[in-house]
Amino acid sequence: IVAGSQSGSIRVWDLEAAKILRTLMGHKANICSLDFHPYGEFVASGSQDTNIKLWDIRRKGCVFRYRGHTQAVRCLRFSPDGKWLASAADDHTVKLWDLTAGKMMSEFPGHTGPVNVVEFHPNEYLLASGSSDRTIRFWDLEKFQVVSCIEGEPGPVRSVLFNP
Repeated sequence: IVAGSQSGSIRVWDLEAAKILRTLMGHKANICSLDFHPYGEFVASGSQDTNIKLWDIRRKGCVFRYRGHTQAVRCLRFSPDGKWLASAADDHTVKLWDLTAGKMMSEFPGHTGPVNVVEFHPNEYLLASGSSDRTIRFWDLEKFQVVSCIEGEPGPVRSVLFNP
């Protein structure tokens, strides 16, 4: 298990031994989001310092840093095939990162409030994002554009999950 802290550190725990295996340092502010890569020993972290980092938890270090958000990164999700990483941030944007190329593939503007959550559809090229603007937007990942928007949620959208 991995745990992100307010100090910006990430601790990797061995649950069977009930001990900390290592501490990963590198963020300068609160860790807001963590996600395990679907294949391999990699973890992505998003922070209030606006950075996204990809960590190799076996080699104890940061493999890559993604920059592009201007405010806190609230949610990270790897695509089901492990090739992309989606990020949601307080700067009202969703960004899609190509892990192999190490750069941003696309930015999805449109929310008018902080974006709290992103989630990939399990088997379609579709990404959902939920925001404090009380909307859920659906993004086509072939055309890289919004395809639908659900408006009028009673409050900020904090969680989105596709039925597998």
